[in-house]
Amino acid sequence: MKAKLLKAEILATGNEVLTGVVADTNSAYIASRLEETGIEVRRHVCVGDDPELIADAVTEMCKRSDLVIVTGGLGPTGDDITAGAVAKAAGKPLVFSKEAHRSMSAYFERRKKQFQRSDTKQAMLPEGAECIANEVGTAAGFSIKIGKCHLFAMPGVPREMKWMLDAKVLPRTEALAGSARMYTAKKTVSVFGLPEAVVGERMAGFDEAFPDAAYGIRVSFPEIFVTVSTRKQDPAEADSTVNSACSWIVARIGDCAFSDNGASLPEVVGRLLLSQKET
Repeated sequence: MKAKLLKAEILATGNEVLTGVVADTNSAYIASRLEETGIEVRRHVCVGDDPELIADAVTEMCKRSDLVIVTGGLGPTGDDITAGAVAKAAGKPLVFSKEAHRSMSAYFERRKKQFQRSDTKQAMLPEGAECIANEVGTAAGFSIKIGKCHLFAMPGVPREMKWMLDAKVLPRTEALAGSARMYTAKKTVSVFGLPEAVVGERMAGFDEAFPDAAYGIRVSFPEIFVTVSTRKQDPAEADSTVNSACSWIVARIGDCAFSDNGASLPEVVGRLLLSQKET
């Protein structure tokens, strides 16, 4: 397989997530895990329980990206509509999956629970999709190719999603990526004693000095943290870039920069006191 740098997007579904009743921790977890494996995440999208909107979102995302991860809407109730929406985007009907049914049956047998008629809905997958068995819940996931894009759908229950992502989906995405991985390097400079606006002013010229890196400023009063990141295929080159960038920042910030590894002020003071045997 020819190595290719993959671009990924994440789609969270469900009215509860869309309206903020439930925090979307799934997308954050998926993004961090994909980044760890060298796959760049370009967008997070959230859509409510509307089959047309989900199908439209899937269609748009699959046109833009090589990899789409969808969570939620695979259960047995009426608002679980993701499989049908993905099938519509793929131009395929829903069909009964023996593999998904076996996955459910095995789960119920292990838990000594009764199989309900409504559970059969969870065995209906888009035609041509590959079932991803769920060993920690009832709803199977699935993968399907839409155009050039590989789509993976997983349950929205965080425990089930995390298990399926780590055990079943990431090995597949890593195989798709082959040797073409982007290594992300990050490093944080901690600042005390300057207003955020002044820190921002002292960052002037960063983009010109390090065009292949980016920075973000986060305030956690009374400290300010400036995080530098870059993405490169060569880990050593990425580390060298962020190290040089942090040295540049420390020089611009001056004595108000008290750490170049993201440590908090209490951590640094505590280490100093221990080193001086002042505790």
